[in-house]
Amino acid sequence: MANRYTITLNSRDFIGNSLSAINHNFDTIQTIACTLSSFLKGVKKFGVTDVKAGPGITVTIVNREAIVSREDPPKWYINQDKKALLSEATGTSLAVVMSADFLKHIQDVAGSNVVIKNMSTFVNYTTSTFGVSVDSFRGGIKMLDGRVFVPRFNSVDAYIYDYKENNTLPVGGFGTTLSAFWGGVLMSDGKIFSIPYNNTKAIIYNINETISNRTTEVTWPNIVDKAFVGGTLLENGNVLLSPFNMTHYGVYNPRTNTASNSAMPAGYTTESVYGCCLAPNGKVLFIPYNTTNFWVYKNGVVTSVNNTAPGNQAFRGGILLKSGEIFCVPYNSDKAAIYNPVTDAVRYTSALFTGLKSFETGTLLPDGRVFLCPSQNKSFVIFDPVTEYLETINFSANIDDYYGCTLIENNRVLCLPKNSTKGAAFSIPCTESFQYSILTSPFINKL
Repeated sequence: MANRYTITLNSRDFIGNSLSAINHNFDTIQTIACTLSSFLKGVKKFGVTDVKAGPGITVTIVNREAIVSREDPPKWYINQDKKALLSEATGTSLAVVMSADFLKHIQDVAGSNVVIKNMSTFVNYTTSTFGVSVDSFRGGIKMLDGRVFVPRFNSVDAYIYDYKENNTLPVGGFGTTLSAFWGGVLMSDGKIFSIPYNNTKAIIYNINETISNRTTEVTWPNIVDKAFVGGTLLENGNVLLSPFNMTHYGVYNPRTNTASNSAMPAGYTTESVYGCCLAPNGKVLFIPYNTTNFWVYKNGVVTSVNNTAPGNQAFRGGILLKSGEIFCVPYNSDKAAIYNPVTDAVRYTSALFTGLKSFETGTLLPDGRVFLCPSQNKSFVIFDPVTEYLETINFSANIDDYYGCTLIENNRVLCLPKNSTKGAAFSIPCTESFQYSILTSPFINKL
């Protein structure tokens, strides 16, 4: 009997780069459904009379049934074009449909063995676990050598994570209290400044020094519990600390090694803001949390420039966009706010987020989109501030698994653990790419 058809299997083949090609594979030869199932689940039978096996594939034919197995888990790529697949009938993105259906099955079964081109994909967990307790860390700061410094919160130690080697290194239990530091800032000299939250001292960490000289303690005046949340590097090299349970913002001057507090304006109350973000014109936006005001710092003066914030724990953390505007990460708000530092105007997205303590912190991607790290939300999302398109990444997180993320090489995002024992890395297809030196710029390392 003549062969009905011949399938050539190769672990590096593309499945298809157009909707018609994918449909052909689904409906006719069933390359996707059959071969992927066999590779990802181990063995699958389907009716053929001749199969030519490619690298990494073993095939045995018995009674016109091909038993296909893998020698090593292959990586499969979907969409070799550098643009989203569109439905030829409706013009809508095929990626959305595939992500919700077939691709979800593939990723659930295969994990990191599936790379979906032009779709954001979970890559892997950090293989080295952090020595953690509950509520261990609050984000990480990329150092000049590309590694990530992770200040301790409730963890016994601070850590350095080397994503190239995928290992973690405990570097000491800096600080004397639980809930010690909330984020940090990469200073202009490459040192890491850890923001005191419940600790009475800030810690400055210098990776280039010997162990005995690696840290400098800075006693903070008139500090209270839950004092500061996050901060940013100012144009003059000082570090600005965003108040939380303080009615004063903090400033560290590295030239004189001094710490000081300055009062927020009249009417400001504690727990009003949550982190801050530096704009290109030198203004710093304190991110509105329980306040209806947008408080802005410039040259030692804080003013209220807009009073449209929703309050009620609306936003947590800010991200500088490629437009020079500042994106306020929606936490309890169902819309994000975008602040224009030139005009002091504020606009709100038409795109709706889940609200209900959904996201806190995020990072800018090379193509201008924003990667958001979930809090109570169980999915990571990417927001495009130009089109306001929201992409949900097919990866389910437990509540409060992660806090904070940073962009690393090859358009990947590393999410740091909070209650999880491991970090998580994602591959984010981008049509543009930062120079790697920009990734370690102190101006993108802020909460």
